[in-house]
Amino acid sequence: MDKGRIIGMKQAGLSNHEIARQTGYDRKTIRRVWEQYSSLASQLDKPGTDLKAVQAAMTEEPKYPKREGVRRVFTPELVSIRNNA
Repeated sequence: MDKGRIIGMKQAGLSNHEIARQTGYDRKTIRRVWEQYSSLASQLDKPGTDLKAVQAAMTEEPKYPKREGVRRVFTPELVSIRNNA
């Protein structure tokens, strides 16, 4: 993930659409990176903030939700259940 590049482009005044076109990232990803950066940057101004923790959060890789649910194996039994429904 090129968070620094996205943040730099946003600070330069480019739109999310233009950044998405140039980088290949989705506009939602760009918005999420910018919102996370903005909220963390506002924390830097507060007294007593752990600067290293905020900086680490700014540079960490994105976390995606894990897929929940059970994977099922496609069997002939499933086909017969589907055909009877």
